[in-house]
Amino acid sequence: MLPFKDTYEVPRSALKVLATHANLFHANILASAKSLFTNCIELMSHKNRDLKERASEAMEAISVEIAKGIFDEPQKYEQLYNFIMTTFWDLIKEQTFVDNREDPTRKMESAGKMVSIIKTVGFFSRVIVVISGKDQLKLFFHKLLEICDRRMVKSFEAQDLQKYEGQWTAKHAKSMKSILYGHKQIYSFIGSFAKIIEHLD
Repeated sequence: MLPFKDTYEVPRSALKVLATHANLFHANILASAKSLFTNCIELMSHKNRDLKERASEAMEAISVEIAKGIFDEPQKYEQLYNFIMTTFWDLIKEQTFVDNREDPTRKMESAGKMVSIIKTVGFFSRVIVVISGKDQLKLFFHKLLEICDRRMVKSFEAQDLQKYEGQWTAKHAKSMKSILYGHKQIYSFIGSFAKIIEHLD
């Protein structure tokens, strides 16, 4: 997925198919889980917004399939589970590092990636409780809440709606799309936190 430089049409289409029909590729996803997971994470920070959105959607879809596979056969996929958990912690540490920097662009890109991570942890909640226990999921929950409280919501709030006068242009549409995208992400990770809380009861 990563080698494409001049056009994003092919990778976007591939990611859309994967996100829409992931259940049809269950065995293939489990066989290539590490590379798919890693590539989607990289693409979630891509400069092209559409590609980034498709990568986020694909990440959610493959996470559902990977979580199912691990839940059904935990011993067979023990190494994969450990890889996913290590990746989660590395990403959380990365967010903390970015949080201490002043680059606003980097912070916004990181915020979008963090939303996807929260959603992904939500999909793995049941597996985490079964294999590592509720204390592990609770630790994830508190760490993610800490990051959100400190930075992510504030980052989305920074995308203020600008007031335009006169003709509606492509520039206006682009700004509105960014705002709607941010709101969509907020609604989505609220649902994901609810999924995590559900497995903490």
